[in-house]
Amino acid sequence: MWTYADLLTLKGTAGANVTGTTHDESLRKLMEVSAHEIDRYAGRSFHPWVGTKFFDGPGGTMLHVPDIISVSTLQEDDNESGTFDVGWAAADYHLWPYNADPTSDSGRPYQAIVVSNNNTATQDEFLPGQRNYLISGTWGYSAVTVTLGLTVSSSLSATATSLVLSGSASGTIEAGQVLLIGTEQLYVRTGGAGTAVTVTRGANGAAAAVIASGSAIAAYTYPPPITEAGIANATRLFKRSQAAFASQAGAPDGQVTVFQGGLDRDVRYMIDGYRRPVLLGLGI
Repeated sequence: MWTYADLLTLKGTAGANVTGTTHDESLRKLMEVSAHEIDRYAGRSFHPWVGTKFFDGPGGTMLHVPDIISVSTLQEDDNESGTFDVGWAAADYHLWPYNADPTSDSGRPYQAIVVSNNNTATQDEFLPGQRNYLISGTWGYSAVTVTLGLTVSSSLSATATSLVLSGSASGTIEAGQVLLIGTEQLYVRTGGAGTAVTVTRGANGAAAAVIASGSAIAAYTYPPPITEAGIANATRLFKRSQAAFASQAGAPDGQVTVFQGGLDRDVRYMIDGYRRPVLLGLGI
């Protein structure tokens, strides 16, 4: 669950230009829809997701994978028994391209795993086979965060959904943001003025955990064209909803505007440079 822009930005004059809170829930949902439409068009997700994926072993020294940010576990089923009983150590592989750096503003994701030639490595190839590799880690285009100058004012259980803030920037967290506290992602459902926000715990595959008082709060950010595409698409959907999703609209001078279906061409233009090439035959 994620969006590529927060609710306050979407409601601003450069977006939907909406005042008041009547439409806040609908606008947040439109941002979520827009994020998933952007991901579908781009063939990749720009927000990190934590989880496990399975792969066929290709034979050779390179395993192509969907966009990946980091690997926590790589395991092999070496005899097609259905049991992943061979664990690869960090010295056994490298993430490729080597200089992708997906945790920096100018970074991009890793797209393959290659067998290491390190003299301490214990593996020499990805064995050919069906669903014989398991990879757990963080998937997506990038994982870039900014610190907010805020901390948690009191400890929270793993199920608590009201986040009370302290710090000089209190009240700057907005609906639609995804926060990072420790290793847990929290999706903000209501934010704005005040020192408390309502969140969904353990978002996007990250495990919910007890949060200690004083824990620092960070928020995820995305490539600027993707953020602008999210604002533009959500704004367009909102304005069309105000016109009952009519296919065209008339003007006082008699001219008629016909609304284009699907993603707007300017939204597509902003995303085009980030579209993932399809690797035929690899299913990614």
